[in-house]
Amino acid sequence: MMKHADKPALPRRILIMLLAAAHLNLAGCQTVTLVVYNADSDTYDEELIHFLRLKSGEIVVFNNEKGMHQNVEARLKGKTVKEKDFTANIASVREMIAYYPEGKAFSKEKIVLAKEVHLLNGLYARCNQEGFRFDERTGKVSGVSWQGREYIINPDSIELMYFSFPEVINMDTLKNNTVYYPQALLMMSNLVVRTGQEGVRYLEQEKKITGTTVDNIQAEIDINEVESIAVYQYDLVKSAIYGLSWILGAVLIAVLVDIFEHDHSDPSNTGVRVKP
Repeated sequence: MMKHADKPALPRRILIMLLAAAHLNLAGCQTVTLVVYNADSDTYDEELIHFLRLKSGEIVVFNNEKGMHQNVEARLKGKTVKEKDFTANIASVREMIAYYPEGKAFSKEKIVLAKEVHLLNGLYARCNQEGFRFDERTGKVSGVSWQGREYIINPDSIELMYFSFPEVINMDTLKNNTVYYPQALLMMSNLVVRTGQEGVRYLEQEKKITGTTVDNIQAEIDINEVESIAVYQYDLVKSAIYGLSWILGAVLIAVLVDIFEHDHSDPSNTGVRVKP
């Protein structure tokens, strides 16, 4: 004959119900509120932008991934002499070269007079007050930069030598959305970017909201075009209260069920006397 399994003890049953209640609470009992902020003056949860209203009156609704607040660094946009578009963060630009003096081909006798050399691979090198040196034994050009970086250069890789420093554009005076006409940009990475005749446009730091809309359109919106922003916020206090109510309810049910089963399983509580 099959034996009936004993029912779990009360503490164990309470534990099971607590776990079930906790699972239900985490799965569906968080309190969410939709809050609308003024984009010009209020702060908001940058990662949960549900939709926004533009100053033009247009409503932009983002998909489930929501819109994101993004800081776009100050930058230069333009084309190279080879007509390739580029964007360079202003922090990565060492100098904007207004004009370069005439460059000369490599000469081992005159390399000691050079202030700057440009290489065939698009890089440049400047040395400290010690200047460049040509080693007759190794046939290499050497020097130390102002930052303490040592150069060892193959003369065959040198495109041009410059015997004076170039004129520069003061980057502290750049104005937003203004076009400048540098001959080249010297980057912090020692790259030389030769710029085209159309010039480069300076754009100051911007705040944008980016994301994919419900219509599957990639949106990039300037914060100055936004009137108001709607975000979802989670109320942790209310969620905790709801969670506690679930747990207390589970405990109460477990206790009541145990009392009910105990009363109905004890023959002495049925009101019927059994004769010996």
